[in-house]
Amino acid sequence: MALSNVFEPPAAGFNFDNAARNAALEGLFEGGKKPKALKTGTTIAGVVFKDGVVLGADTRATSSEVVADKMCAKIHYISPNIYCCGAGTAADTEKTTDLLSSNLSIFSLNSGRNPRVIMAVNILQDMLYRYHGQIGASLILGGVDCTGNHLYTVGPYGSVNTMPYLAMGSGDLAALGILEDGFRPNMELEKAKELVRVAIQAGIMNDLASGHNIDICVITKEGVDYIRPYQESEFKDIRKTKYRYRHGTTPVLSEKVTPLKLEVVQETVQQMDTA
Repeated sequence: MALSNVFEPPAAGFNFDNAARNAALEGLFEGGKKPKALKTGTTIAGVVFKDGVVLGADTRATSSEVVADKMCAKIHYISPNIYCCGAGTAADTEKTTDLLSSNLSIFSLNSGRNPRVIMAVNILQDMLYRYHGQIGASLILGGVDCTGNHLYTVGPYGSVNTMPYLAMGSGDLAALGILEDGFRPNMELEKAKELVRVAIQAGIMNDLASGHNIDICVITKEGVDYIRPYQESEFKDIRKTKYRYRHGTTPVLSEKVTPLKLEVVQETVQQMDTA
């Protein structure tokens, strides 16, 4: 007899159904320990200079005490004139920036022009506030539009801040110290790039969760210069052993193939939520 299943595509956006389930299960584990959130780390920074905006980020992705990725791209494309640095949970920052980029792409196709930076900030603010901090995304949004050069931060709860220089992440205290000391209004491009590089380097040297290379993104009216990597790490390790195993090293004890028969009895389609 064939199995009957109902296939429904997942709803658009984020889904936190398991959060209510986990809260209901807390009372069942008397004396047990609940899973703890993993500590993540990043150093991201941005500076407004005379002709545009410079964004910078390190490339280390961590999972508790483990370095999961040394070449993580933390500067995300939003639109041709807007880029975004993400700190926090890597999956949340990537999904959030992808949704924002999709919404602004629809706007550009309908209007025939690039979006304004404040429009992207408002969309991010509404999206993150809607989930009340359950999305671990701390973002620095920088871009150039018809109203000038702009730099904003958007917190996980939807808070917004704007300054000519900004830093976020676990290494932001060290980076902010460099930015406050070295920032000057109407800086030249090379001085702005060097200031962001030194700020990210300070975060790397004073925060265990930040490290490896430094990426720089320069946004001006003429275009975008995404330099990856802008500075490579001086601490490198050469692997002396090739971790390859011959076929048959791990024996297969048993093998069983079970055919799966499915019959689609109902199929529903939902529109993507682009609001």
